[in-house]
Amino acid sequence: MNFSDSYAELFIRVARPAADSPYQVEMSFDRTDQATVPEPVFGQAELDFSTLPDPQSDWSAYGQRLRDMLFATPALLTHYAVCLAAAQQEGLELCVRLAIDHSAAELHQLKWETLQRPGAAGGPLTVDQNIPFSRFLYSPDWSGINLRPQGDLRALVVISNPLELSAKPGGYLLNTHKEQVDNHLVTATRSLEPVDVEAELGRILPSLQKIASVEILESRQAGEGRPTIENVRRKLQQGWDILYLVCHGVLVAADINNLNSKRRPILVLEDGEGRLRRVEGEELASAIRNMPDEARPRLAVLVSCQSAGNDATPTSHDKGALSAIGPQLVEAGVPAVIGMQGDARMDSMQKFIPVLFAELSKDGRVDRAVAAARHELLGQVDWWTPVLYQRLKSGRVWYIPGFGEGSGDFEKWRSLKTFVLRKRCTPIIGPALTESWLGQQSQIALKWARENGYPFEPDDRDNLPRVAQYIVRRDGPEFLSMAFQEALRGEILRRYTSELPDRLKKQESWLETDLLEALKNVAEKRWVNITNDPHRLLAGLGLPIYITTSPGNLLALALEKAGAEPQTRICPWWSDRIPEEIWAYEDKPTDKRPLVYHLFGHLSIPESLVLSEDNFFDFLIGVTRNKDLIPESIRNALTSNALLFLGFHTDEWSFRVLFRTLMAQPGSDQLKRFSHVAAQIEPEEDRLIDSRRARRHLETYFESEKISIYWGRAEEFMTTLAQEMSASS
Repeated sequence: MNFSDSYAELFIRVARPAADSPYQVEMSFDRTDQATVPEPVFGQAELDFSTLPDPQSDWSAYGQRLRDMLFATPALLTHYAVCLAAAQQEGLELCVRLAIDHSAAELHQLKWETLQRPGAAGGPLTVDQNIPFSRFLYSPDWSGINLRPQGDLRALVVISNPLELSAKPGGYLLNTHKEQVDNHLVTATRSLEPVDVEAELGRILPSLQKIASVEILESRQAGEGRPTIENVRRKLQQGWDILYLVCHGVLVAADINNLNSKRRPILVLEDGEGRLRRVEGEELASAIRNMPDEARPRLAVLVSCQSAGNDATPTSHDKGALSAIGPQLVEAGVPAVIGMQGDARMDSMQKFIPVLFAELSKDGRVDRAVAAARHELLGQVDWWTPVLYQRLKSGRVWYIPGFGEGSGDFEKWRSLKTFVLRKRCTPIIGPALTESWLGQQSQIALKWARENGYPFEPDDRDNLPRVAQYIVRRDGPEFLSMAFQEALRGEILRRYTSELPDRLKKQESWLETDLLEALKNVAEKRWVNITNDPHRLLAGLGLPIYITTSPGNLLALALEKAGAEPQTRICPWWSDRIPEEIWAYEDKPTDKRPLVYHLFGHLSIPESLVLSEDNFFDFLIGVTRNKDLIPESIRNALTSNALLFLGFHTDEWSFRVLFRTLMAQPGSDQLKRFSHVAAQIEPEEDRLIDSRRARRHLETYFESEKISIYWGRAEEFMTTLAQEMSASS
């Protein structure tokens, strides 16, 4: 199997413009190799639920009928055949993404995983690793996806077996809804059998052997080890890549006495004493939604636990309750969720789970791993029950950091180490370096867009300069700077209230100096236990000059902790009539007295902050107009050293403006004498039409400027650089 970066995508979008209108289908094809692709094709789907057979008794007939209804328009059938042939001719995977619009949400009830191949070949479509299938969910209002590297993965396993389940023979009866039986209104029940915690652990733990860290909440533990929603929420805050949840899932009517009340999924978890507690699926989703982006799971696996089957084979009977929670968790920020639709046999899960994680460990592709694990179940009557919801264009739930295949990692590190040792390296630090402290700027933008009724393109709602531009034109620059400070204050209070002095906890608003004091308090406490913070690692390089676009004081604090006496100056882009002590610097920076130069302003001077589009344009003009006010040591460092861009997304405003500024500097032609590095996490694939193509574009673009892109987080880059430097000493 070739797990290359090249693949093709077939997007099948299904929507329903009105309740009484037919379902509309759009089918579009794309390739990562930038080849010519056919135009999208449109048609109608004749989705008549009443004609679908029972998938439990005849999944093949169900899948055939589903195929015939979806591809009822001949042009759609032809388009599928053309796209499949084009992918196969080039040896590419054809990733099939079924995107069900909010207007057609009822279609999630259908068993799409039984879908049969269009054409004469027949057979199930969703078990082929060369045609990975998933239900694709998307919204421009969702937060970005920040993956973690393969070697750092952590898994949280939760297994719930409340006391009531073993209290009575035959299990615990749970009322679920009202239904009409022979002209009588009766209360339907579900029998919840005990969960064999030991057997469930025996199933999952061997499959997680390649995961760096695994922690377990299960019913035999007490206190903080018990599977309560409070403990799950608390544990999730610590940041886990995989959430593996085993519990009963039940569809329960919102109003048990109303015959027509819609049923919603609940999880059967426990209270602090181990007794049964119903937890709304939305309660778990809300807990994840309110977490920092970087702490949310990247993959959730929801396994319906064992109930008494109709034969000798133990089977879950959750009727798809846990699968129904899948879209809720994706909407809450989990990029990929696997649930079980319908009744899953326990012997099937014993085959599915090990194959799933074994395949996932190869390349991080969850869609391909699910296809391989489904294939393992062929021959079982319930092979189609695992369903994958995702919003990952590439299907990857982790990545491998580095300079990329064939880029010569060793040579890159060797040249960079040489420049650092000879003090000929200038770090240029971007806003992403503080994301683990203050959250993403895209999240501030999304919050502002919601609160201020941002009226423009949905895809711009996470673009801070663009949303800030809307706010500044409506409310003025003073309001914008106050809104930014208030956003930082809110994030600090949300994350670090316990680490702040009482004075700041009680204040309803903070001054600029209060923000800096809060950051100092948090840093002093966090750095006791965190050794790989990039600010600390940067300070450990002992360089004479650090240029930053961050408005905070973390870098200066890290240099002080390293024993240096940092000198802080601010670029005077906004005026040439400001006190000299803010910008003037005539000394020669040294490793003992390094210069920290703030390009895009500092929190202590609100008017210096570069936030909106106009601010960025004014910065370009101001730097040109006031270039003589920029210290000579800074100008030389930007043109006569190797540059290390750290903490930027190379496709965002801050980097583009900075890069253009550098290229316009007198003497910038000298930069070609050095090799430079930009540490950049993967392009956010849920924000781009094609993240792989974007990655190759960036690599090609920056290669011409002798800038090598390291694909990974600042923490990973700086940790590796520190290790390389230590090996050289």
